[in-house]
Amino acid sequence: MFSIKLRCLIFCLIFIIFSSTCFAFFTITLPFFDGKMIICLAYIFIIPFALWFGIAGCLSAYLGFFLGMLMVGVEDLMMSILWSLHAFWLASIPLLAFRYFKADPELTTKKARIIFIVFGLFIGNLVCTAWGAILPVFFGFWPWSIVPVTWAYWMTGNLILIGVFTPIILHYLTIYIRRSS
Repeated sequence: MFSIKLRCLIFCLIFIIFSSTCFAFFTITLPFFDGKMIICLAYIFIIPFALWFGIAGCLSAYLGFFLGMLMVGVEDLMMSILWSLHAFWLASIPLLAFRYFKADPELTTKKARIIFIVFGLFIGNLVCTAWGAILPVFFGFWPWSIVPVTWAYWMTGNLILIGVFTPIILHYLTIYIRRSS
């Protein structure tokens, strides 16, 4: 039988694949943009999965988005491989900070909340959205002229999603994850 941690990791991977695929169909088309921009609610769970399961949580974020992109029809395989790294960056940056500073993912201390805000909310999102907004230029999906607006749009959406929902998930569910380990 599978261990509880392995079952949780399998759940994380399936959940991120499912949510990134399902939420890919909820898109917003901007007037200056010929394509569609995706607001993905799977971002809410990427940081908690990384903090709970370490590098396996980061890899499940990457694989989840990679497979999700293939399922919704992103045809360029190299684009999918590289673009999915944004989820890995979003997961691994706060993970490294929490481990380095020995912060509690339950966010019960001021130190943990500051580390979450600095590394999870801002630095992780800066890297994630910059990667996601700039990389498609190199594959010819959109011109440089829309990168600043695309970046600002994604950054704002991520800040709202991760800033509002992720702390609640971390605070209330971390204790249950610890008990199950």
